[in-house]
Amino acid sequence: MTPAQIEIKALHAAYCEGTGMQLPLDMAREMAWWEVYRRGIRAGDVRELIRFMKWKQKNQMPCRSLVFRNFVGNPDFMEEDLAELRARSRSAPDRQANRSERAAVLQSSGRPAAPEPPPAKTVAQILEDQKALDADFEDLKRRLRDGTL
Repeated sequence: MTPAQIEIKALHAAYCEGTGMQLPLDMAREMAWWEVYRRGIRAGDVRELIRFMKWKQKNQMPCRSLVFRNFVGNPDFMEEDLAELRARSRSAPDRQANRSERAAVLQSSGRPAAPEPPPAKTVAQILEDQKALDADFEDLKRRLRDGTL
């Protein structure tokens, strides 16, 4: 058995385990998995994607069906879902702890440190800013009507 054949079996096993659907690995499914394998997606990715789709469904977010023909049948969608999952993983709150590590790497390589984000505003501050913007907008409209602009 070639490494690709072993990985295709692992991909299918990960899918069956994650979805609870026990589907035979026939020639058509093997061909679908071959395209997924060719694009660099591995069994661990399939497990993560299934968990991600279940999480999205639980949180009432649009998600892809886990039916084989939808989940595996179009590898483009699988790649996009995997890209979304990885992007979300990079911006997760627990990743924010890595900022100090990033700052150390930037400093050691002679690059300027990334600027710190501004402190969060309270709801009262946001409403105050909005009132000021509304007042400025009304003044601008009045001046346009009066021809004093």
